[in-house]
This record gives sequence, structure tokens and C-alpha cells, in this order.
Amino acid sequence: QTTRILDFTAHVLSRLNALLAHLKNRQNSIRTVEADAEFASRFKLLSQALTAALSQIQTPEDCDTQQARLLGMVEQLESRFATFDQFLAEIYLKRDEITTTFENYKQTQLSAQQKRIENIASAADVSLKSIEHRIQKFETMDALNRYFASDAMVQKVRQLSGQIRELGDSVR
Repeated sequence: QTTRILDFTAHVLSRLNALLAHLKNRQNSIRTVEADAEFASRFKLLSQALTAALSQIQTPEDCDTQQARLLGMVEQLESRFATFDQFLAEIYLKRDEITTTFENYKQTQLSAQQKRIENIASAADVSLKSIEHRIQKFETMDALNRYFASDAMVQKVRQLSGQIRELGDSVR
């Protein structure tokens, strides 16, 4: 009788362990499917965020701000899916893509900004030459002061100078 009870108990425990193993495998399978779906959704959102960030950039400094924001999102994605090795390569590729994209975009922004500074400086140079030519005609200091106080071209040169400073070129 004792042997039969022990055999029955061993059989029950064996079945229980098999069911627990099956349950654990099924749970892991469901977790993997859920992780795949969640990762795909979050990865799409990250790609859309990259596109949106690029469209919001107005200055080279904006590139740094947006890049930091998106790399923070990548870090969140990496920490969320740290236990799923199959996503690491995609995450690292996306990080590299974001870094490269923003470096290139920033360089484009810097080039455009520099070109704008050059154009504004060129316009200011033309205006300054015209002003220099005009001030040669004045014979009194009073007339010269009135000219500098009231002439639109002088005001425009001041405005152009301010624009150049706003664009980050304080040397000109």
C-alpha cells in the first residue's frame, strides 16, 4: 500500500512538473510575442519622432536638443527591452542612424547659417560703402550727425549687424 501511494504521488508530482514546465514555456512564448509587438510599435514611434524632430529644427543648436531627446528615447527603449537580445542590434543601428542623421543635418544647418551670414555681411558692406561715399559730401559735424541719426540706410546697417550677431557671428 505504501509503495502504491508513493508511486501515485511520484506520478502526480511528475505530471505537475510537466504542466508547470509547459505553462512556463507558454508564458515565455506569450511574453516574446507581446515584446515583439510592443517593440515594433515603440520602434515605429521612434522613427516617427525622428522625422518630426527634423522638421522642427530651425538652428544648429536645435539639432543638439532634438538629438539628445531622441537618444533619451533610445535609452528608454534599450532599458525596456534589455532582457530581449534579439532587439539589441536594431536598437544600436537606430542609435547610429540618429547620431549620423543629426550630425549631417547640423552640418547642413551650419552651412546654411554661414551662407546667410555671408549674404547679410555682403549687403552690409555694400550699404557701408554707399554711406562712406555719402559722408564725404558733408562739411559740418552737425549735418553728419543728422545724417547718421535719420538715414534709413544707416538704420539698415545697424539692423543687419544685429542679425549677424543673432546668427552667432560676433566678429564682423
